[in-house]
Amino acid sequence: MTPIPTSAPPTARAGELATWLAHELRNPLAPIAAAAELLVRQPPAEQVRQLAIVIERNAARLRARIDELVRASHDAALPWPSGFALDEAAAQPLADPQLSLALEEGQASGARGGQVPQQIPETASLRILVVDDNCDAGRLLGLFVRSLGHEVLVATDPLEAIERARSFEPQLALLDIGLPGMDGYDLARALRHLPGARQLRLAAVTAYNQSRDRQAAARAGFERYFVKPLDVDALQTWLALVCLQGDAARRTVPGI
Repeated sequence: MTPIPTSAPPTARAGELATWLAHELRNPLAPIAAAAELLVRQPPAEQVRQLAIVIERNAARLRARIDELVRASHDAALPWPSGFALDEAAAQPLADPQLSLALEEGQASGARGGQVPQQIPETASLRILVVDDNCDAGRLLGLFVRSLGHEVLVATDPLEAIERARSFEPQLALLDIGLPGMDGYDLARALRHLPGARQLRLAAVTAYNQSRDRQAAARAGFERYFVKPLDVDALQTWLALVCLQGDAARRTVPGI
């Protein structure tokens, strides 16, 4: 876990604290939200207990981070500027509108409000790589994507992801950014250098949500940027669009 920032000047520290707080609280929130989404979908009875354990474990992590924040607040006064936004990206537009990676309503298929486009090919399926060093988050995201009918490989380590991707040959990758040893940006570049992976579709699934993070993702080749806890409707809509695009491309080949 990332330590609470304490070394910067007070004004700068307030900004760092907000960024730290948003990141550290989103990480355990992600598997809690994913578990809740899977519970709504009425999973098999044996899976319910596993999901309950995930919720309990990550709720404990949330409590620990809140307790740590309270202890730190007693140790040092941390001035909070008036009107300071917890999410910089939510308060300020990106400098270059072309770098905005938010899912656009009405894109291509006319999908709106998180609704999945109609007429998705029943046989459409993607090979999807999920990489997250939070085991709960990665496993539950994998379960959700698998429930949509896709083939899924989940990895917790970037080097493991690269090695296993050689044989799995993913068509799409959902990558955390704050990974150990190699961040999600470098992992994306490494995956794209694998044989046959130049057209790999990339989406970030991360607790970072400042404009500089989104810009770095765009430079690394990500086309979508999902902030934890994940908006599963937005993800489902995008995956459906990717399937539709792939189906349309196949139909342009003679004999298909």
